[in-house]
Amino acid sequence: MSRPELHALKLHAGHIYSAVVDPDSSGGRGSRWTLELGNSETLHFSRVWLQGLVVESDGTSISLDDGTGVVAVDLRKYHKFLQKMPRDSSTELYPRCPFHVGMYVLVIGNLLVDSASKLYVKAEKVRDYTTQPNMEATWFLEVIRIHTRVYAVRQKALQ
Repeated sequence: MSRPELHALKLHAGHIYSAVVDPDSSGGRGSRWTLELGNSETLHFSRVWLQGLVVESDGTSISLDDGTGVVAVDLRKYHKFLQKMPRDSSTELYPRCPFHVGMYVLVIGNLLVDSASKLYVKAEKVRDYTTQPNMEATWFLEVIRIHTRVYAVRQKALQ
């Protein structure tokens, strides 16, 4: 019986380095991942939800640090989305790379492996939460809470 996977798994960056590609998954687009967190908690996912500080930005990608690790984020798919958005003639509503070093952002996207076997997230959604300091302060606890109260309970129900 196939186990259902979560829409986007809320994780700390350090968690993704413990995840392994499911054997029947290619490791490329649409990869499925398995993460064992102990206490017989095993999660299956392809998309992740991360939050952290931008520590590097080059226009097409950023590096995100949440205090548990640094994750590369590919913004090209997100930029294609921005190009389709309407623009105001007097102002730039959607700048091409609005994410700069020091910003606190949310990223949702597929977890993938590049040709050098390095993990990265192909961003589908990116939001700037720099002006909302509570987001950064509560993120660490939010991830812990969802793992203990939702993911663990959900896993027990599937067994």
